[in-house]
Amino acid sequence: MKAAIYTRISDARDDDTAGVRRQEQDCRKLISDKDWDLVDVYCDNNKSATTGFRPEYRRLLEDVRAGEIDVLVAWASDRLYRRTTDLEELVTVLGSVQVVTVRSGDVDLSTADGKTVARLLGAIAQGEVEKRGERVARAARQRAEEGRFGGGTRRFGYTASMEALIEVEAAAIEWAYARILAGGSLREISREWEARGLVGPKGVVITPGVARTILLRPANAGLSVYKGEVVGKSTAPVIVDELTFRQARALLTDPRRRQSPDDGRRTLLSGVLDCGVCGAPVRAHNRSRQRNGKARTGYGCSKSRCVTRSRDRLDEAITELILEYLIKHRVLYRKAPRTASLAAQRASTEAETLRKRLADLAALAGAGELAPQDFAAAARVTRERLAEAESRVTRLAGTPATSRLIKSSDIREAWTTSSLRVRRAIVREVVESITLPVGTPGKFVMTGTTIQWRFRDRDVREDAA
Repeated sequence: MKAAIYTRISDARDDDTAGVRRQEQDCRKLISDKDWDLVDVYCDNNKSATTGFRPEYRRLLEDVRAGEIDVLVAWASDRLYRRTTDLEELVTVLGSVQVVTVRSGDVDLSTADGKTVARLLGAIAQGEVEKRGERVARAARQRAEEGRFGGGTRRFGYTASMEALIEVEAAAIEWAYARILAGGSLREISREWEARGLVGPKGVVITPGVARTILLRPANAGLSVYKGEVVGKSTAPVIVDELTFRQARALLTDPRRRQSPDDGRRTLLSGVLDCGVCGAPVRAHNRSRQRNGKARTGYGCSKSRCVTRSRDRLDEAITELILEYLIKHRVLYRKAPRTASLAAQRASTEAETLRKRLADLAALAGAGELAPQDFAAAARVTRERLAEAESRVTRLAGTPATSRLIKSSDIREAWTTSSLRVRRAIVREVVESITLPVGTPGKFVMTGTTIQWRFRDRDVREDAA
């Protein structure tokens, strides 16, 4: 009989082959004892039967379909399948091919009784996988709650074990937070890091997107996370304080920072303009060139161009309104950063207390001193309060670019000498949205243009006419 061997190990560190070699040796001995002819060995090392793709298993099934195998030998049935769905496919493909295992005995898939036994074995194997998954998940959460590093690729700024900082990288991260709070861009940060000769843990240049991921990492502020939820304090060294991290996160996750497909990085108002007709975003565009050879620049409704404006004239008009607004509310904006900082600090302290309470609840439940249903109810309420506290910290993030502008003795002069990047940051800190109505052909008017101002938790809606 033509026999084939199938071997598999789910988790082989560094692709170690010792486990699959042992399986193969036992299978070869069984084939030799049966006096069968070995035609091929199919090996999926470091491949899960429940989550991973098994290329050699697929090749095995193709050879079975081609009639090249009479008997299939495995070390145990769970090397072949762990899910009942895989078993049904195996039954369909094998037909009259016999399955023999070293550990589990023969699996006769040609009879109803044999299939029933195989299904029972598959259900048991699948149950073992699910229980193992629960144990792994619980251990991972416990590591996170205790603030211990869960392993994986080295994090930029830290050593491989996250027990110490790499000073040059940590300093670059700290500088990047300061730049974000000052109205800087991720592109600027990426360029600066590249100029400093810094690369990521894998030796490649850090792109703006990767820089964003690094700055959104809670561990930088000493926070430990499990599945996106802050569950405690990290044992890793702290690069920035929690308030700085949450302020930067509020800016980095603000949807208004997302660039539109147009030249948003070179225009003042892209990202805050809305169409008063259909509600679609109003974006920058370049029209056909005029007789003087210059392109006509403007803003237009991204959906159907039902609203259009001259870019230069709208920028100028909105700039004047923003400067008037800042001069009018100068005292309030000077007080706001301090007020927000104190409130955010209180919210941060509350969040820390609630995280500790969650950890205490989990410890009580783990020790059997708290019933599962009581733990679930208490944890749900605590998580809701924690989410509210963290949301307050985020909402109370300051307006760093604007705060620096109003410290100047001449706001208009400070605006004029500021870069477009800083001006854009100020617009996004001061303005929630600007709604443009249908204009008059051949004329530029501001009548009906509505600005929704953003000042801490208070929005003031004013007509720009």
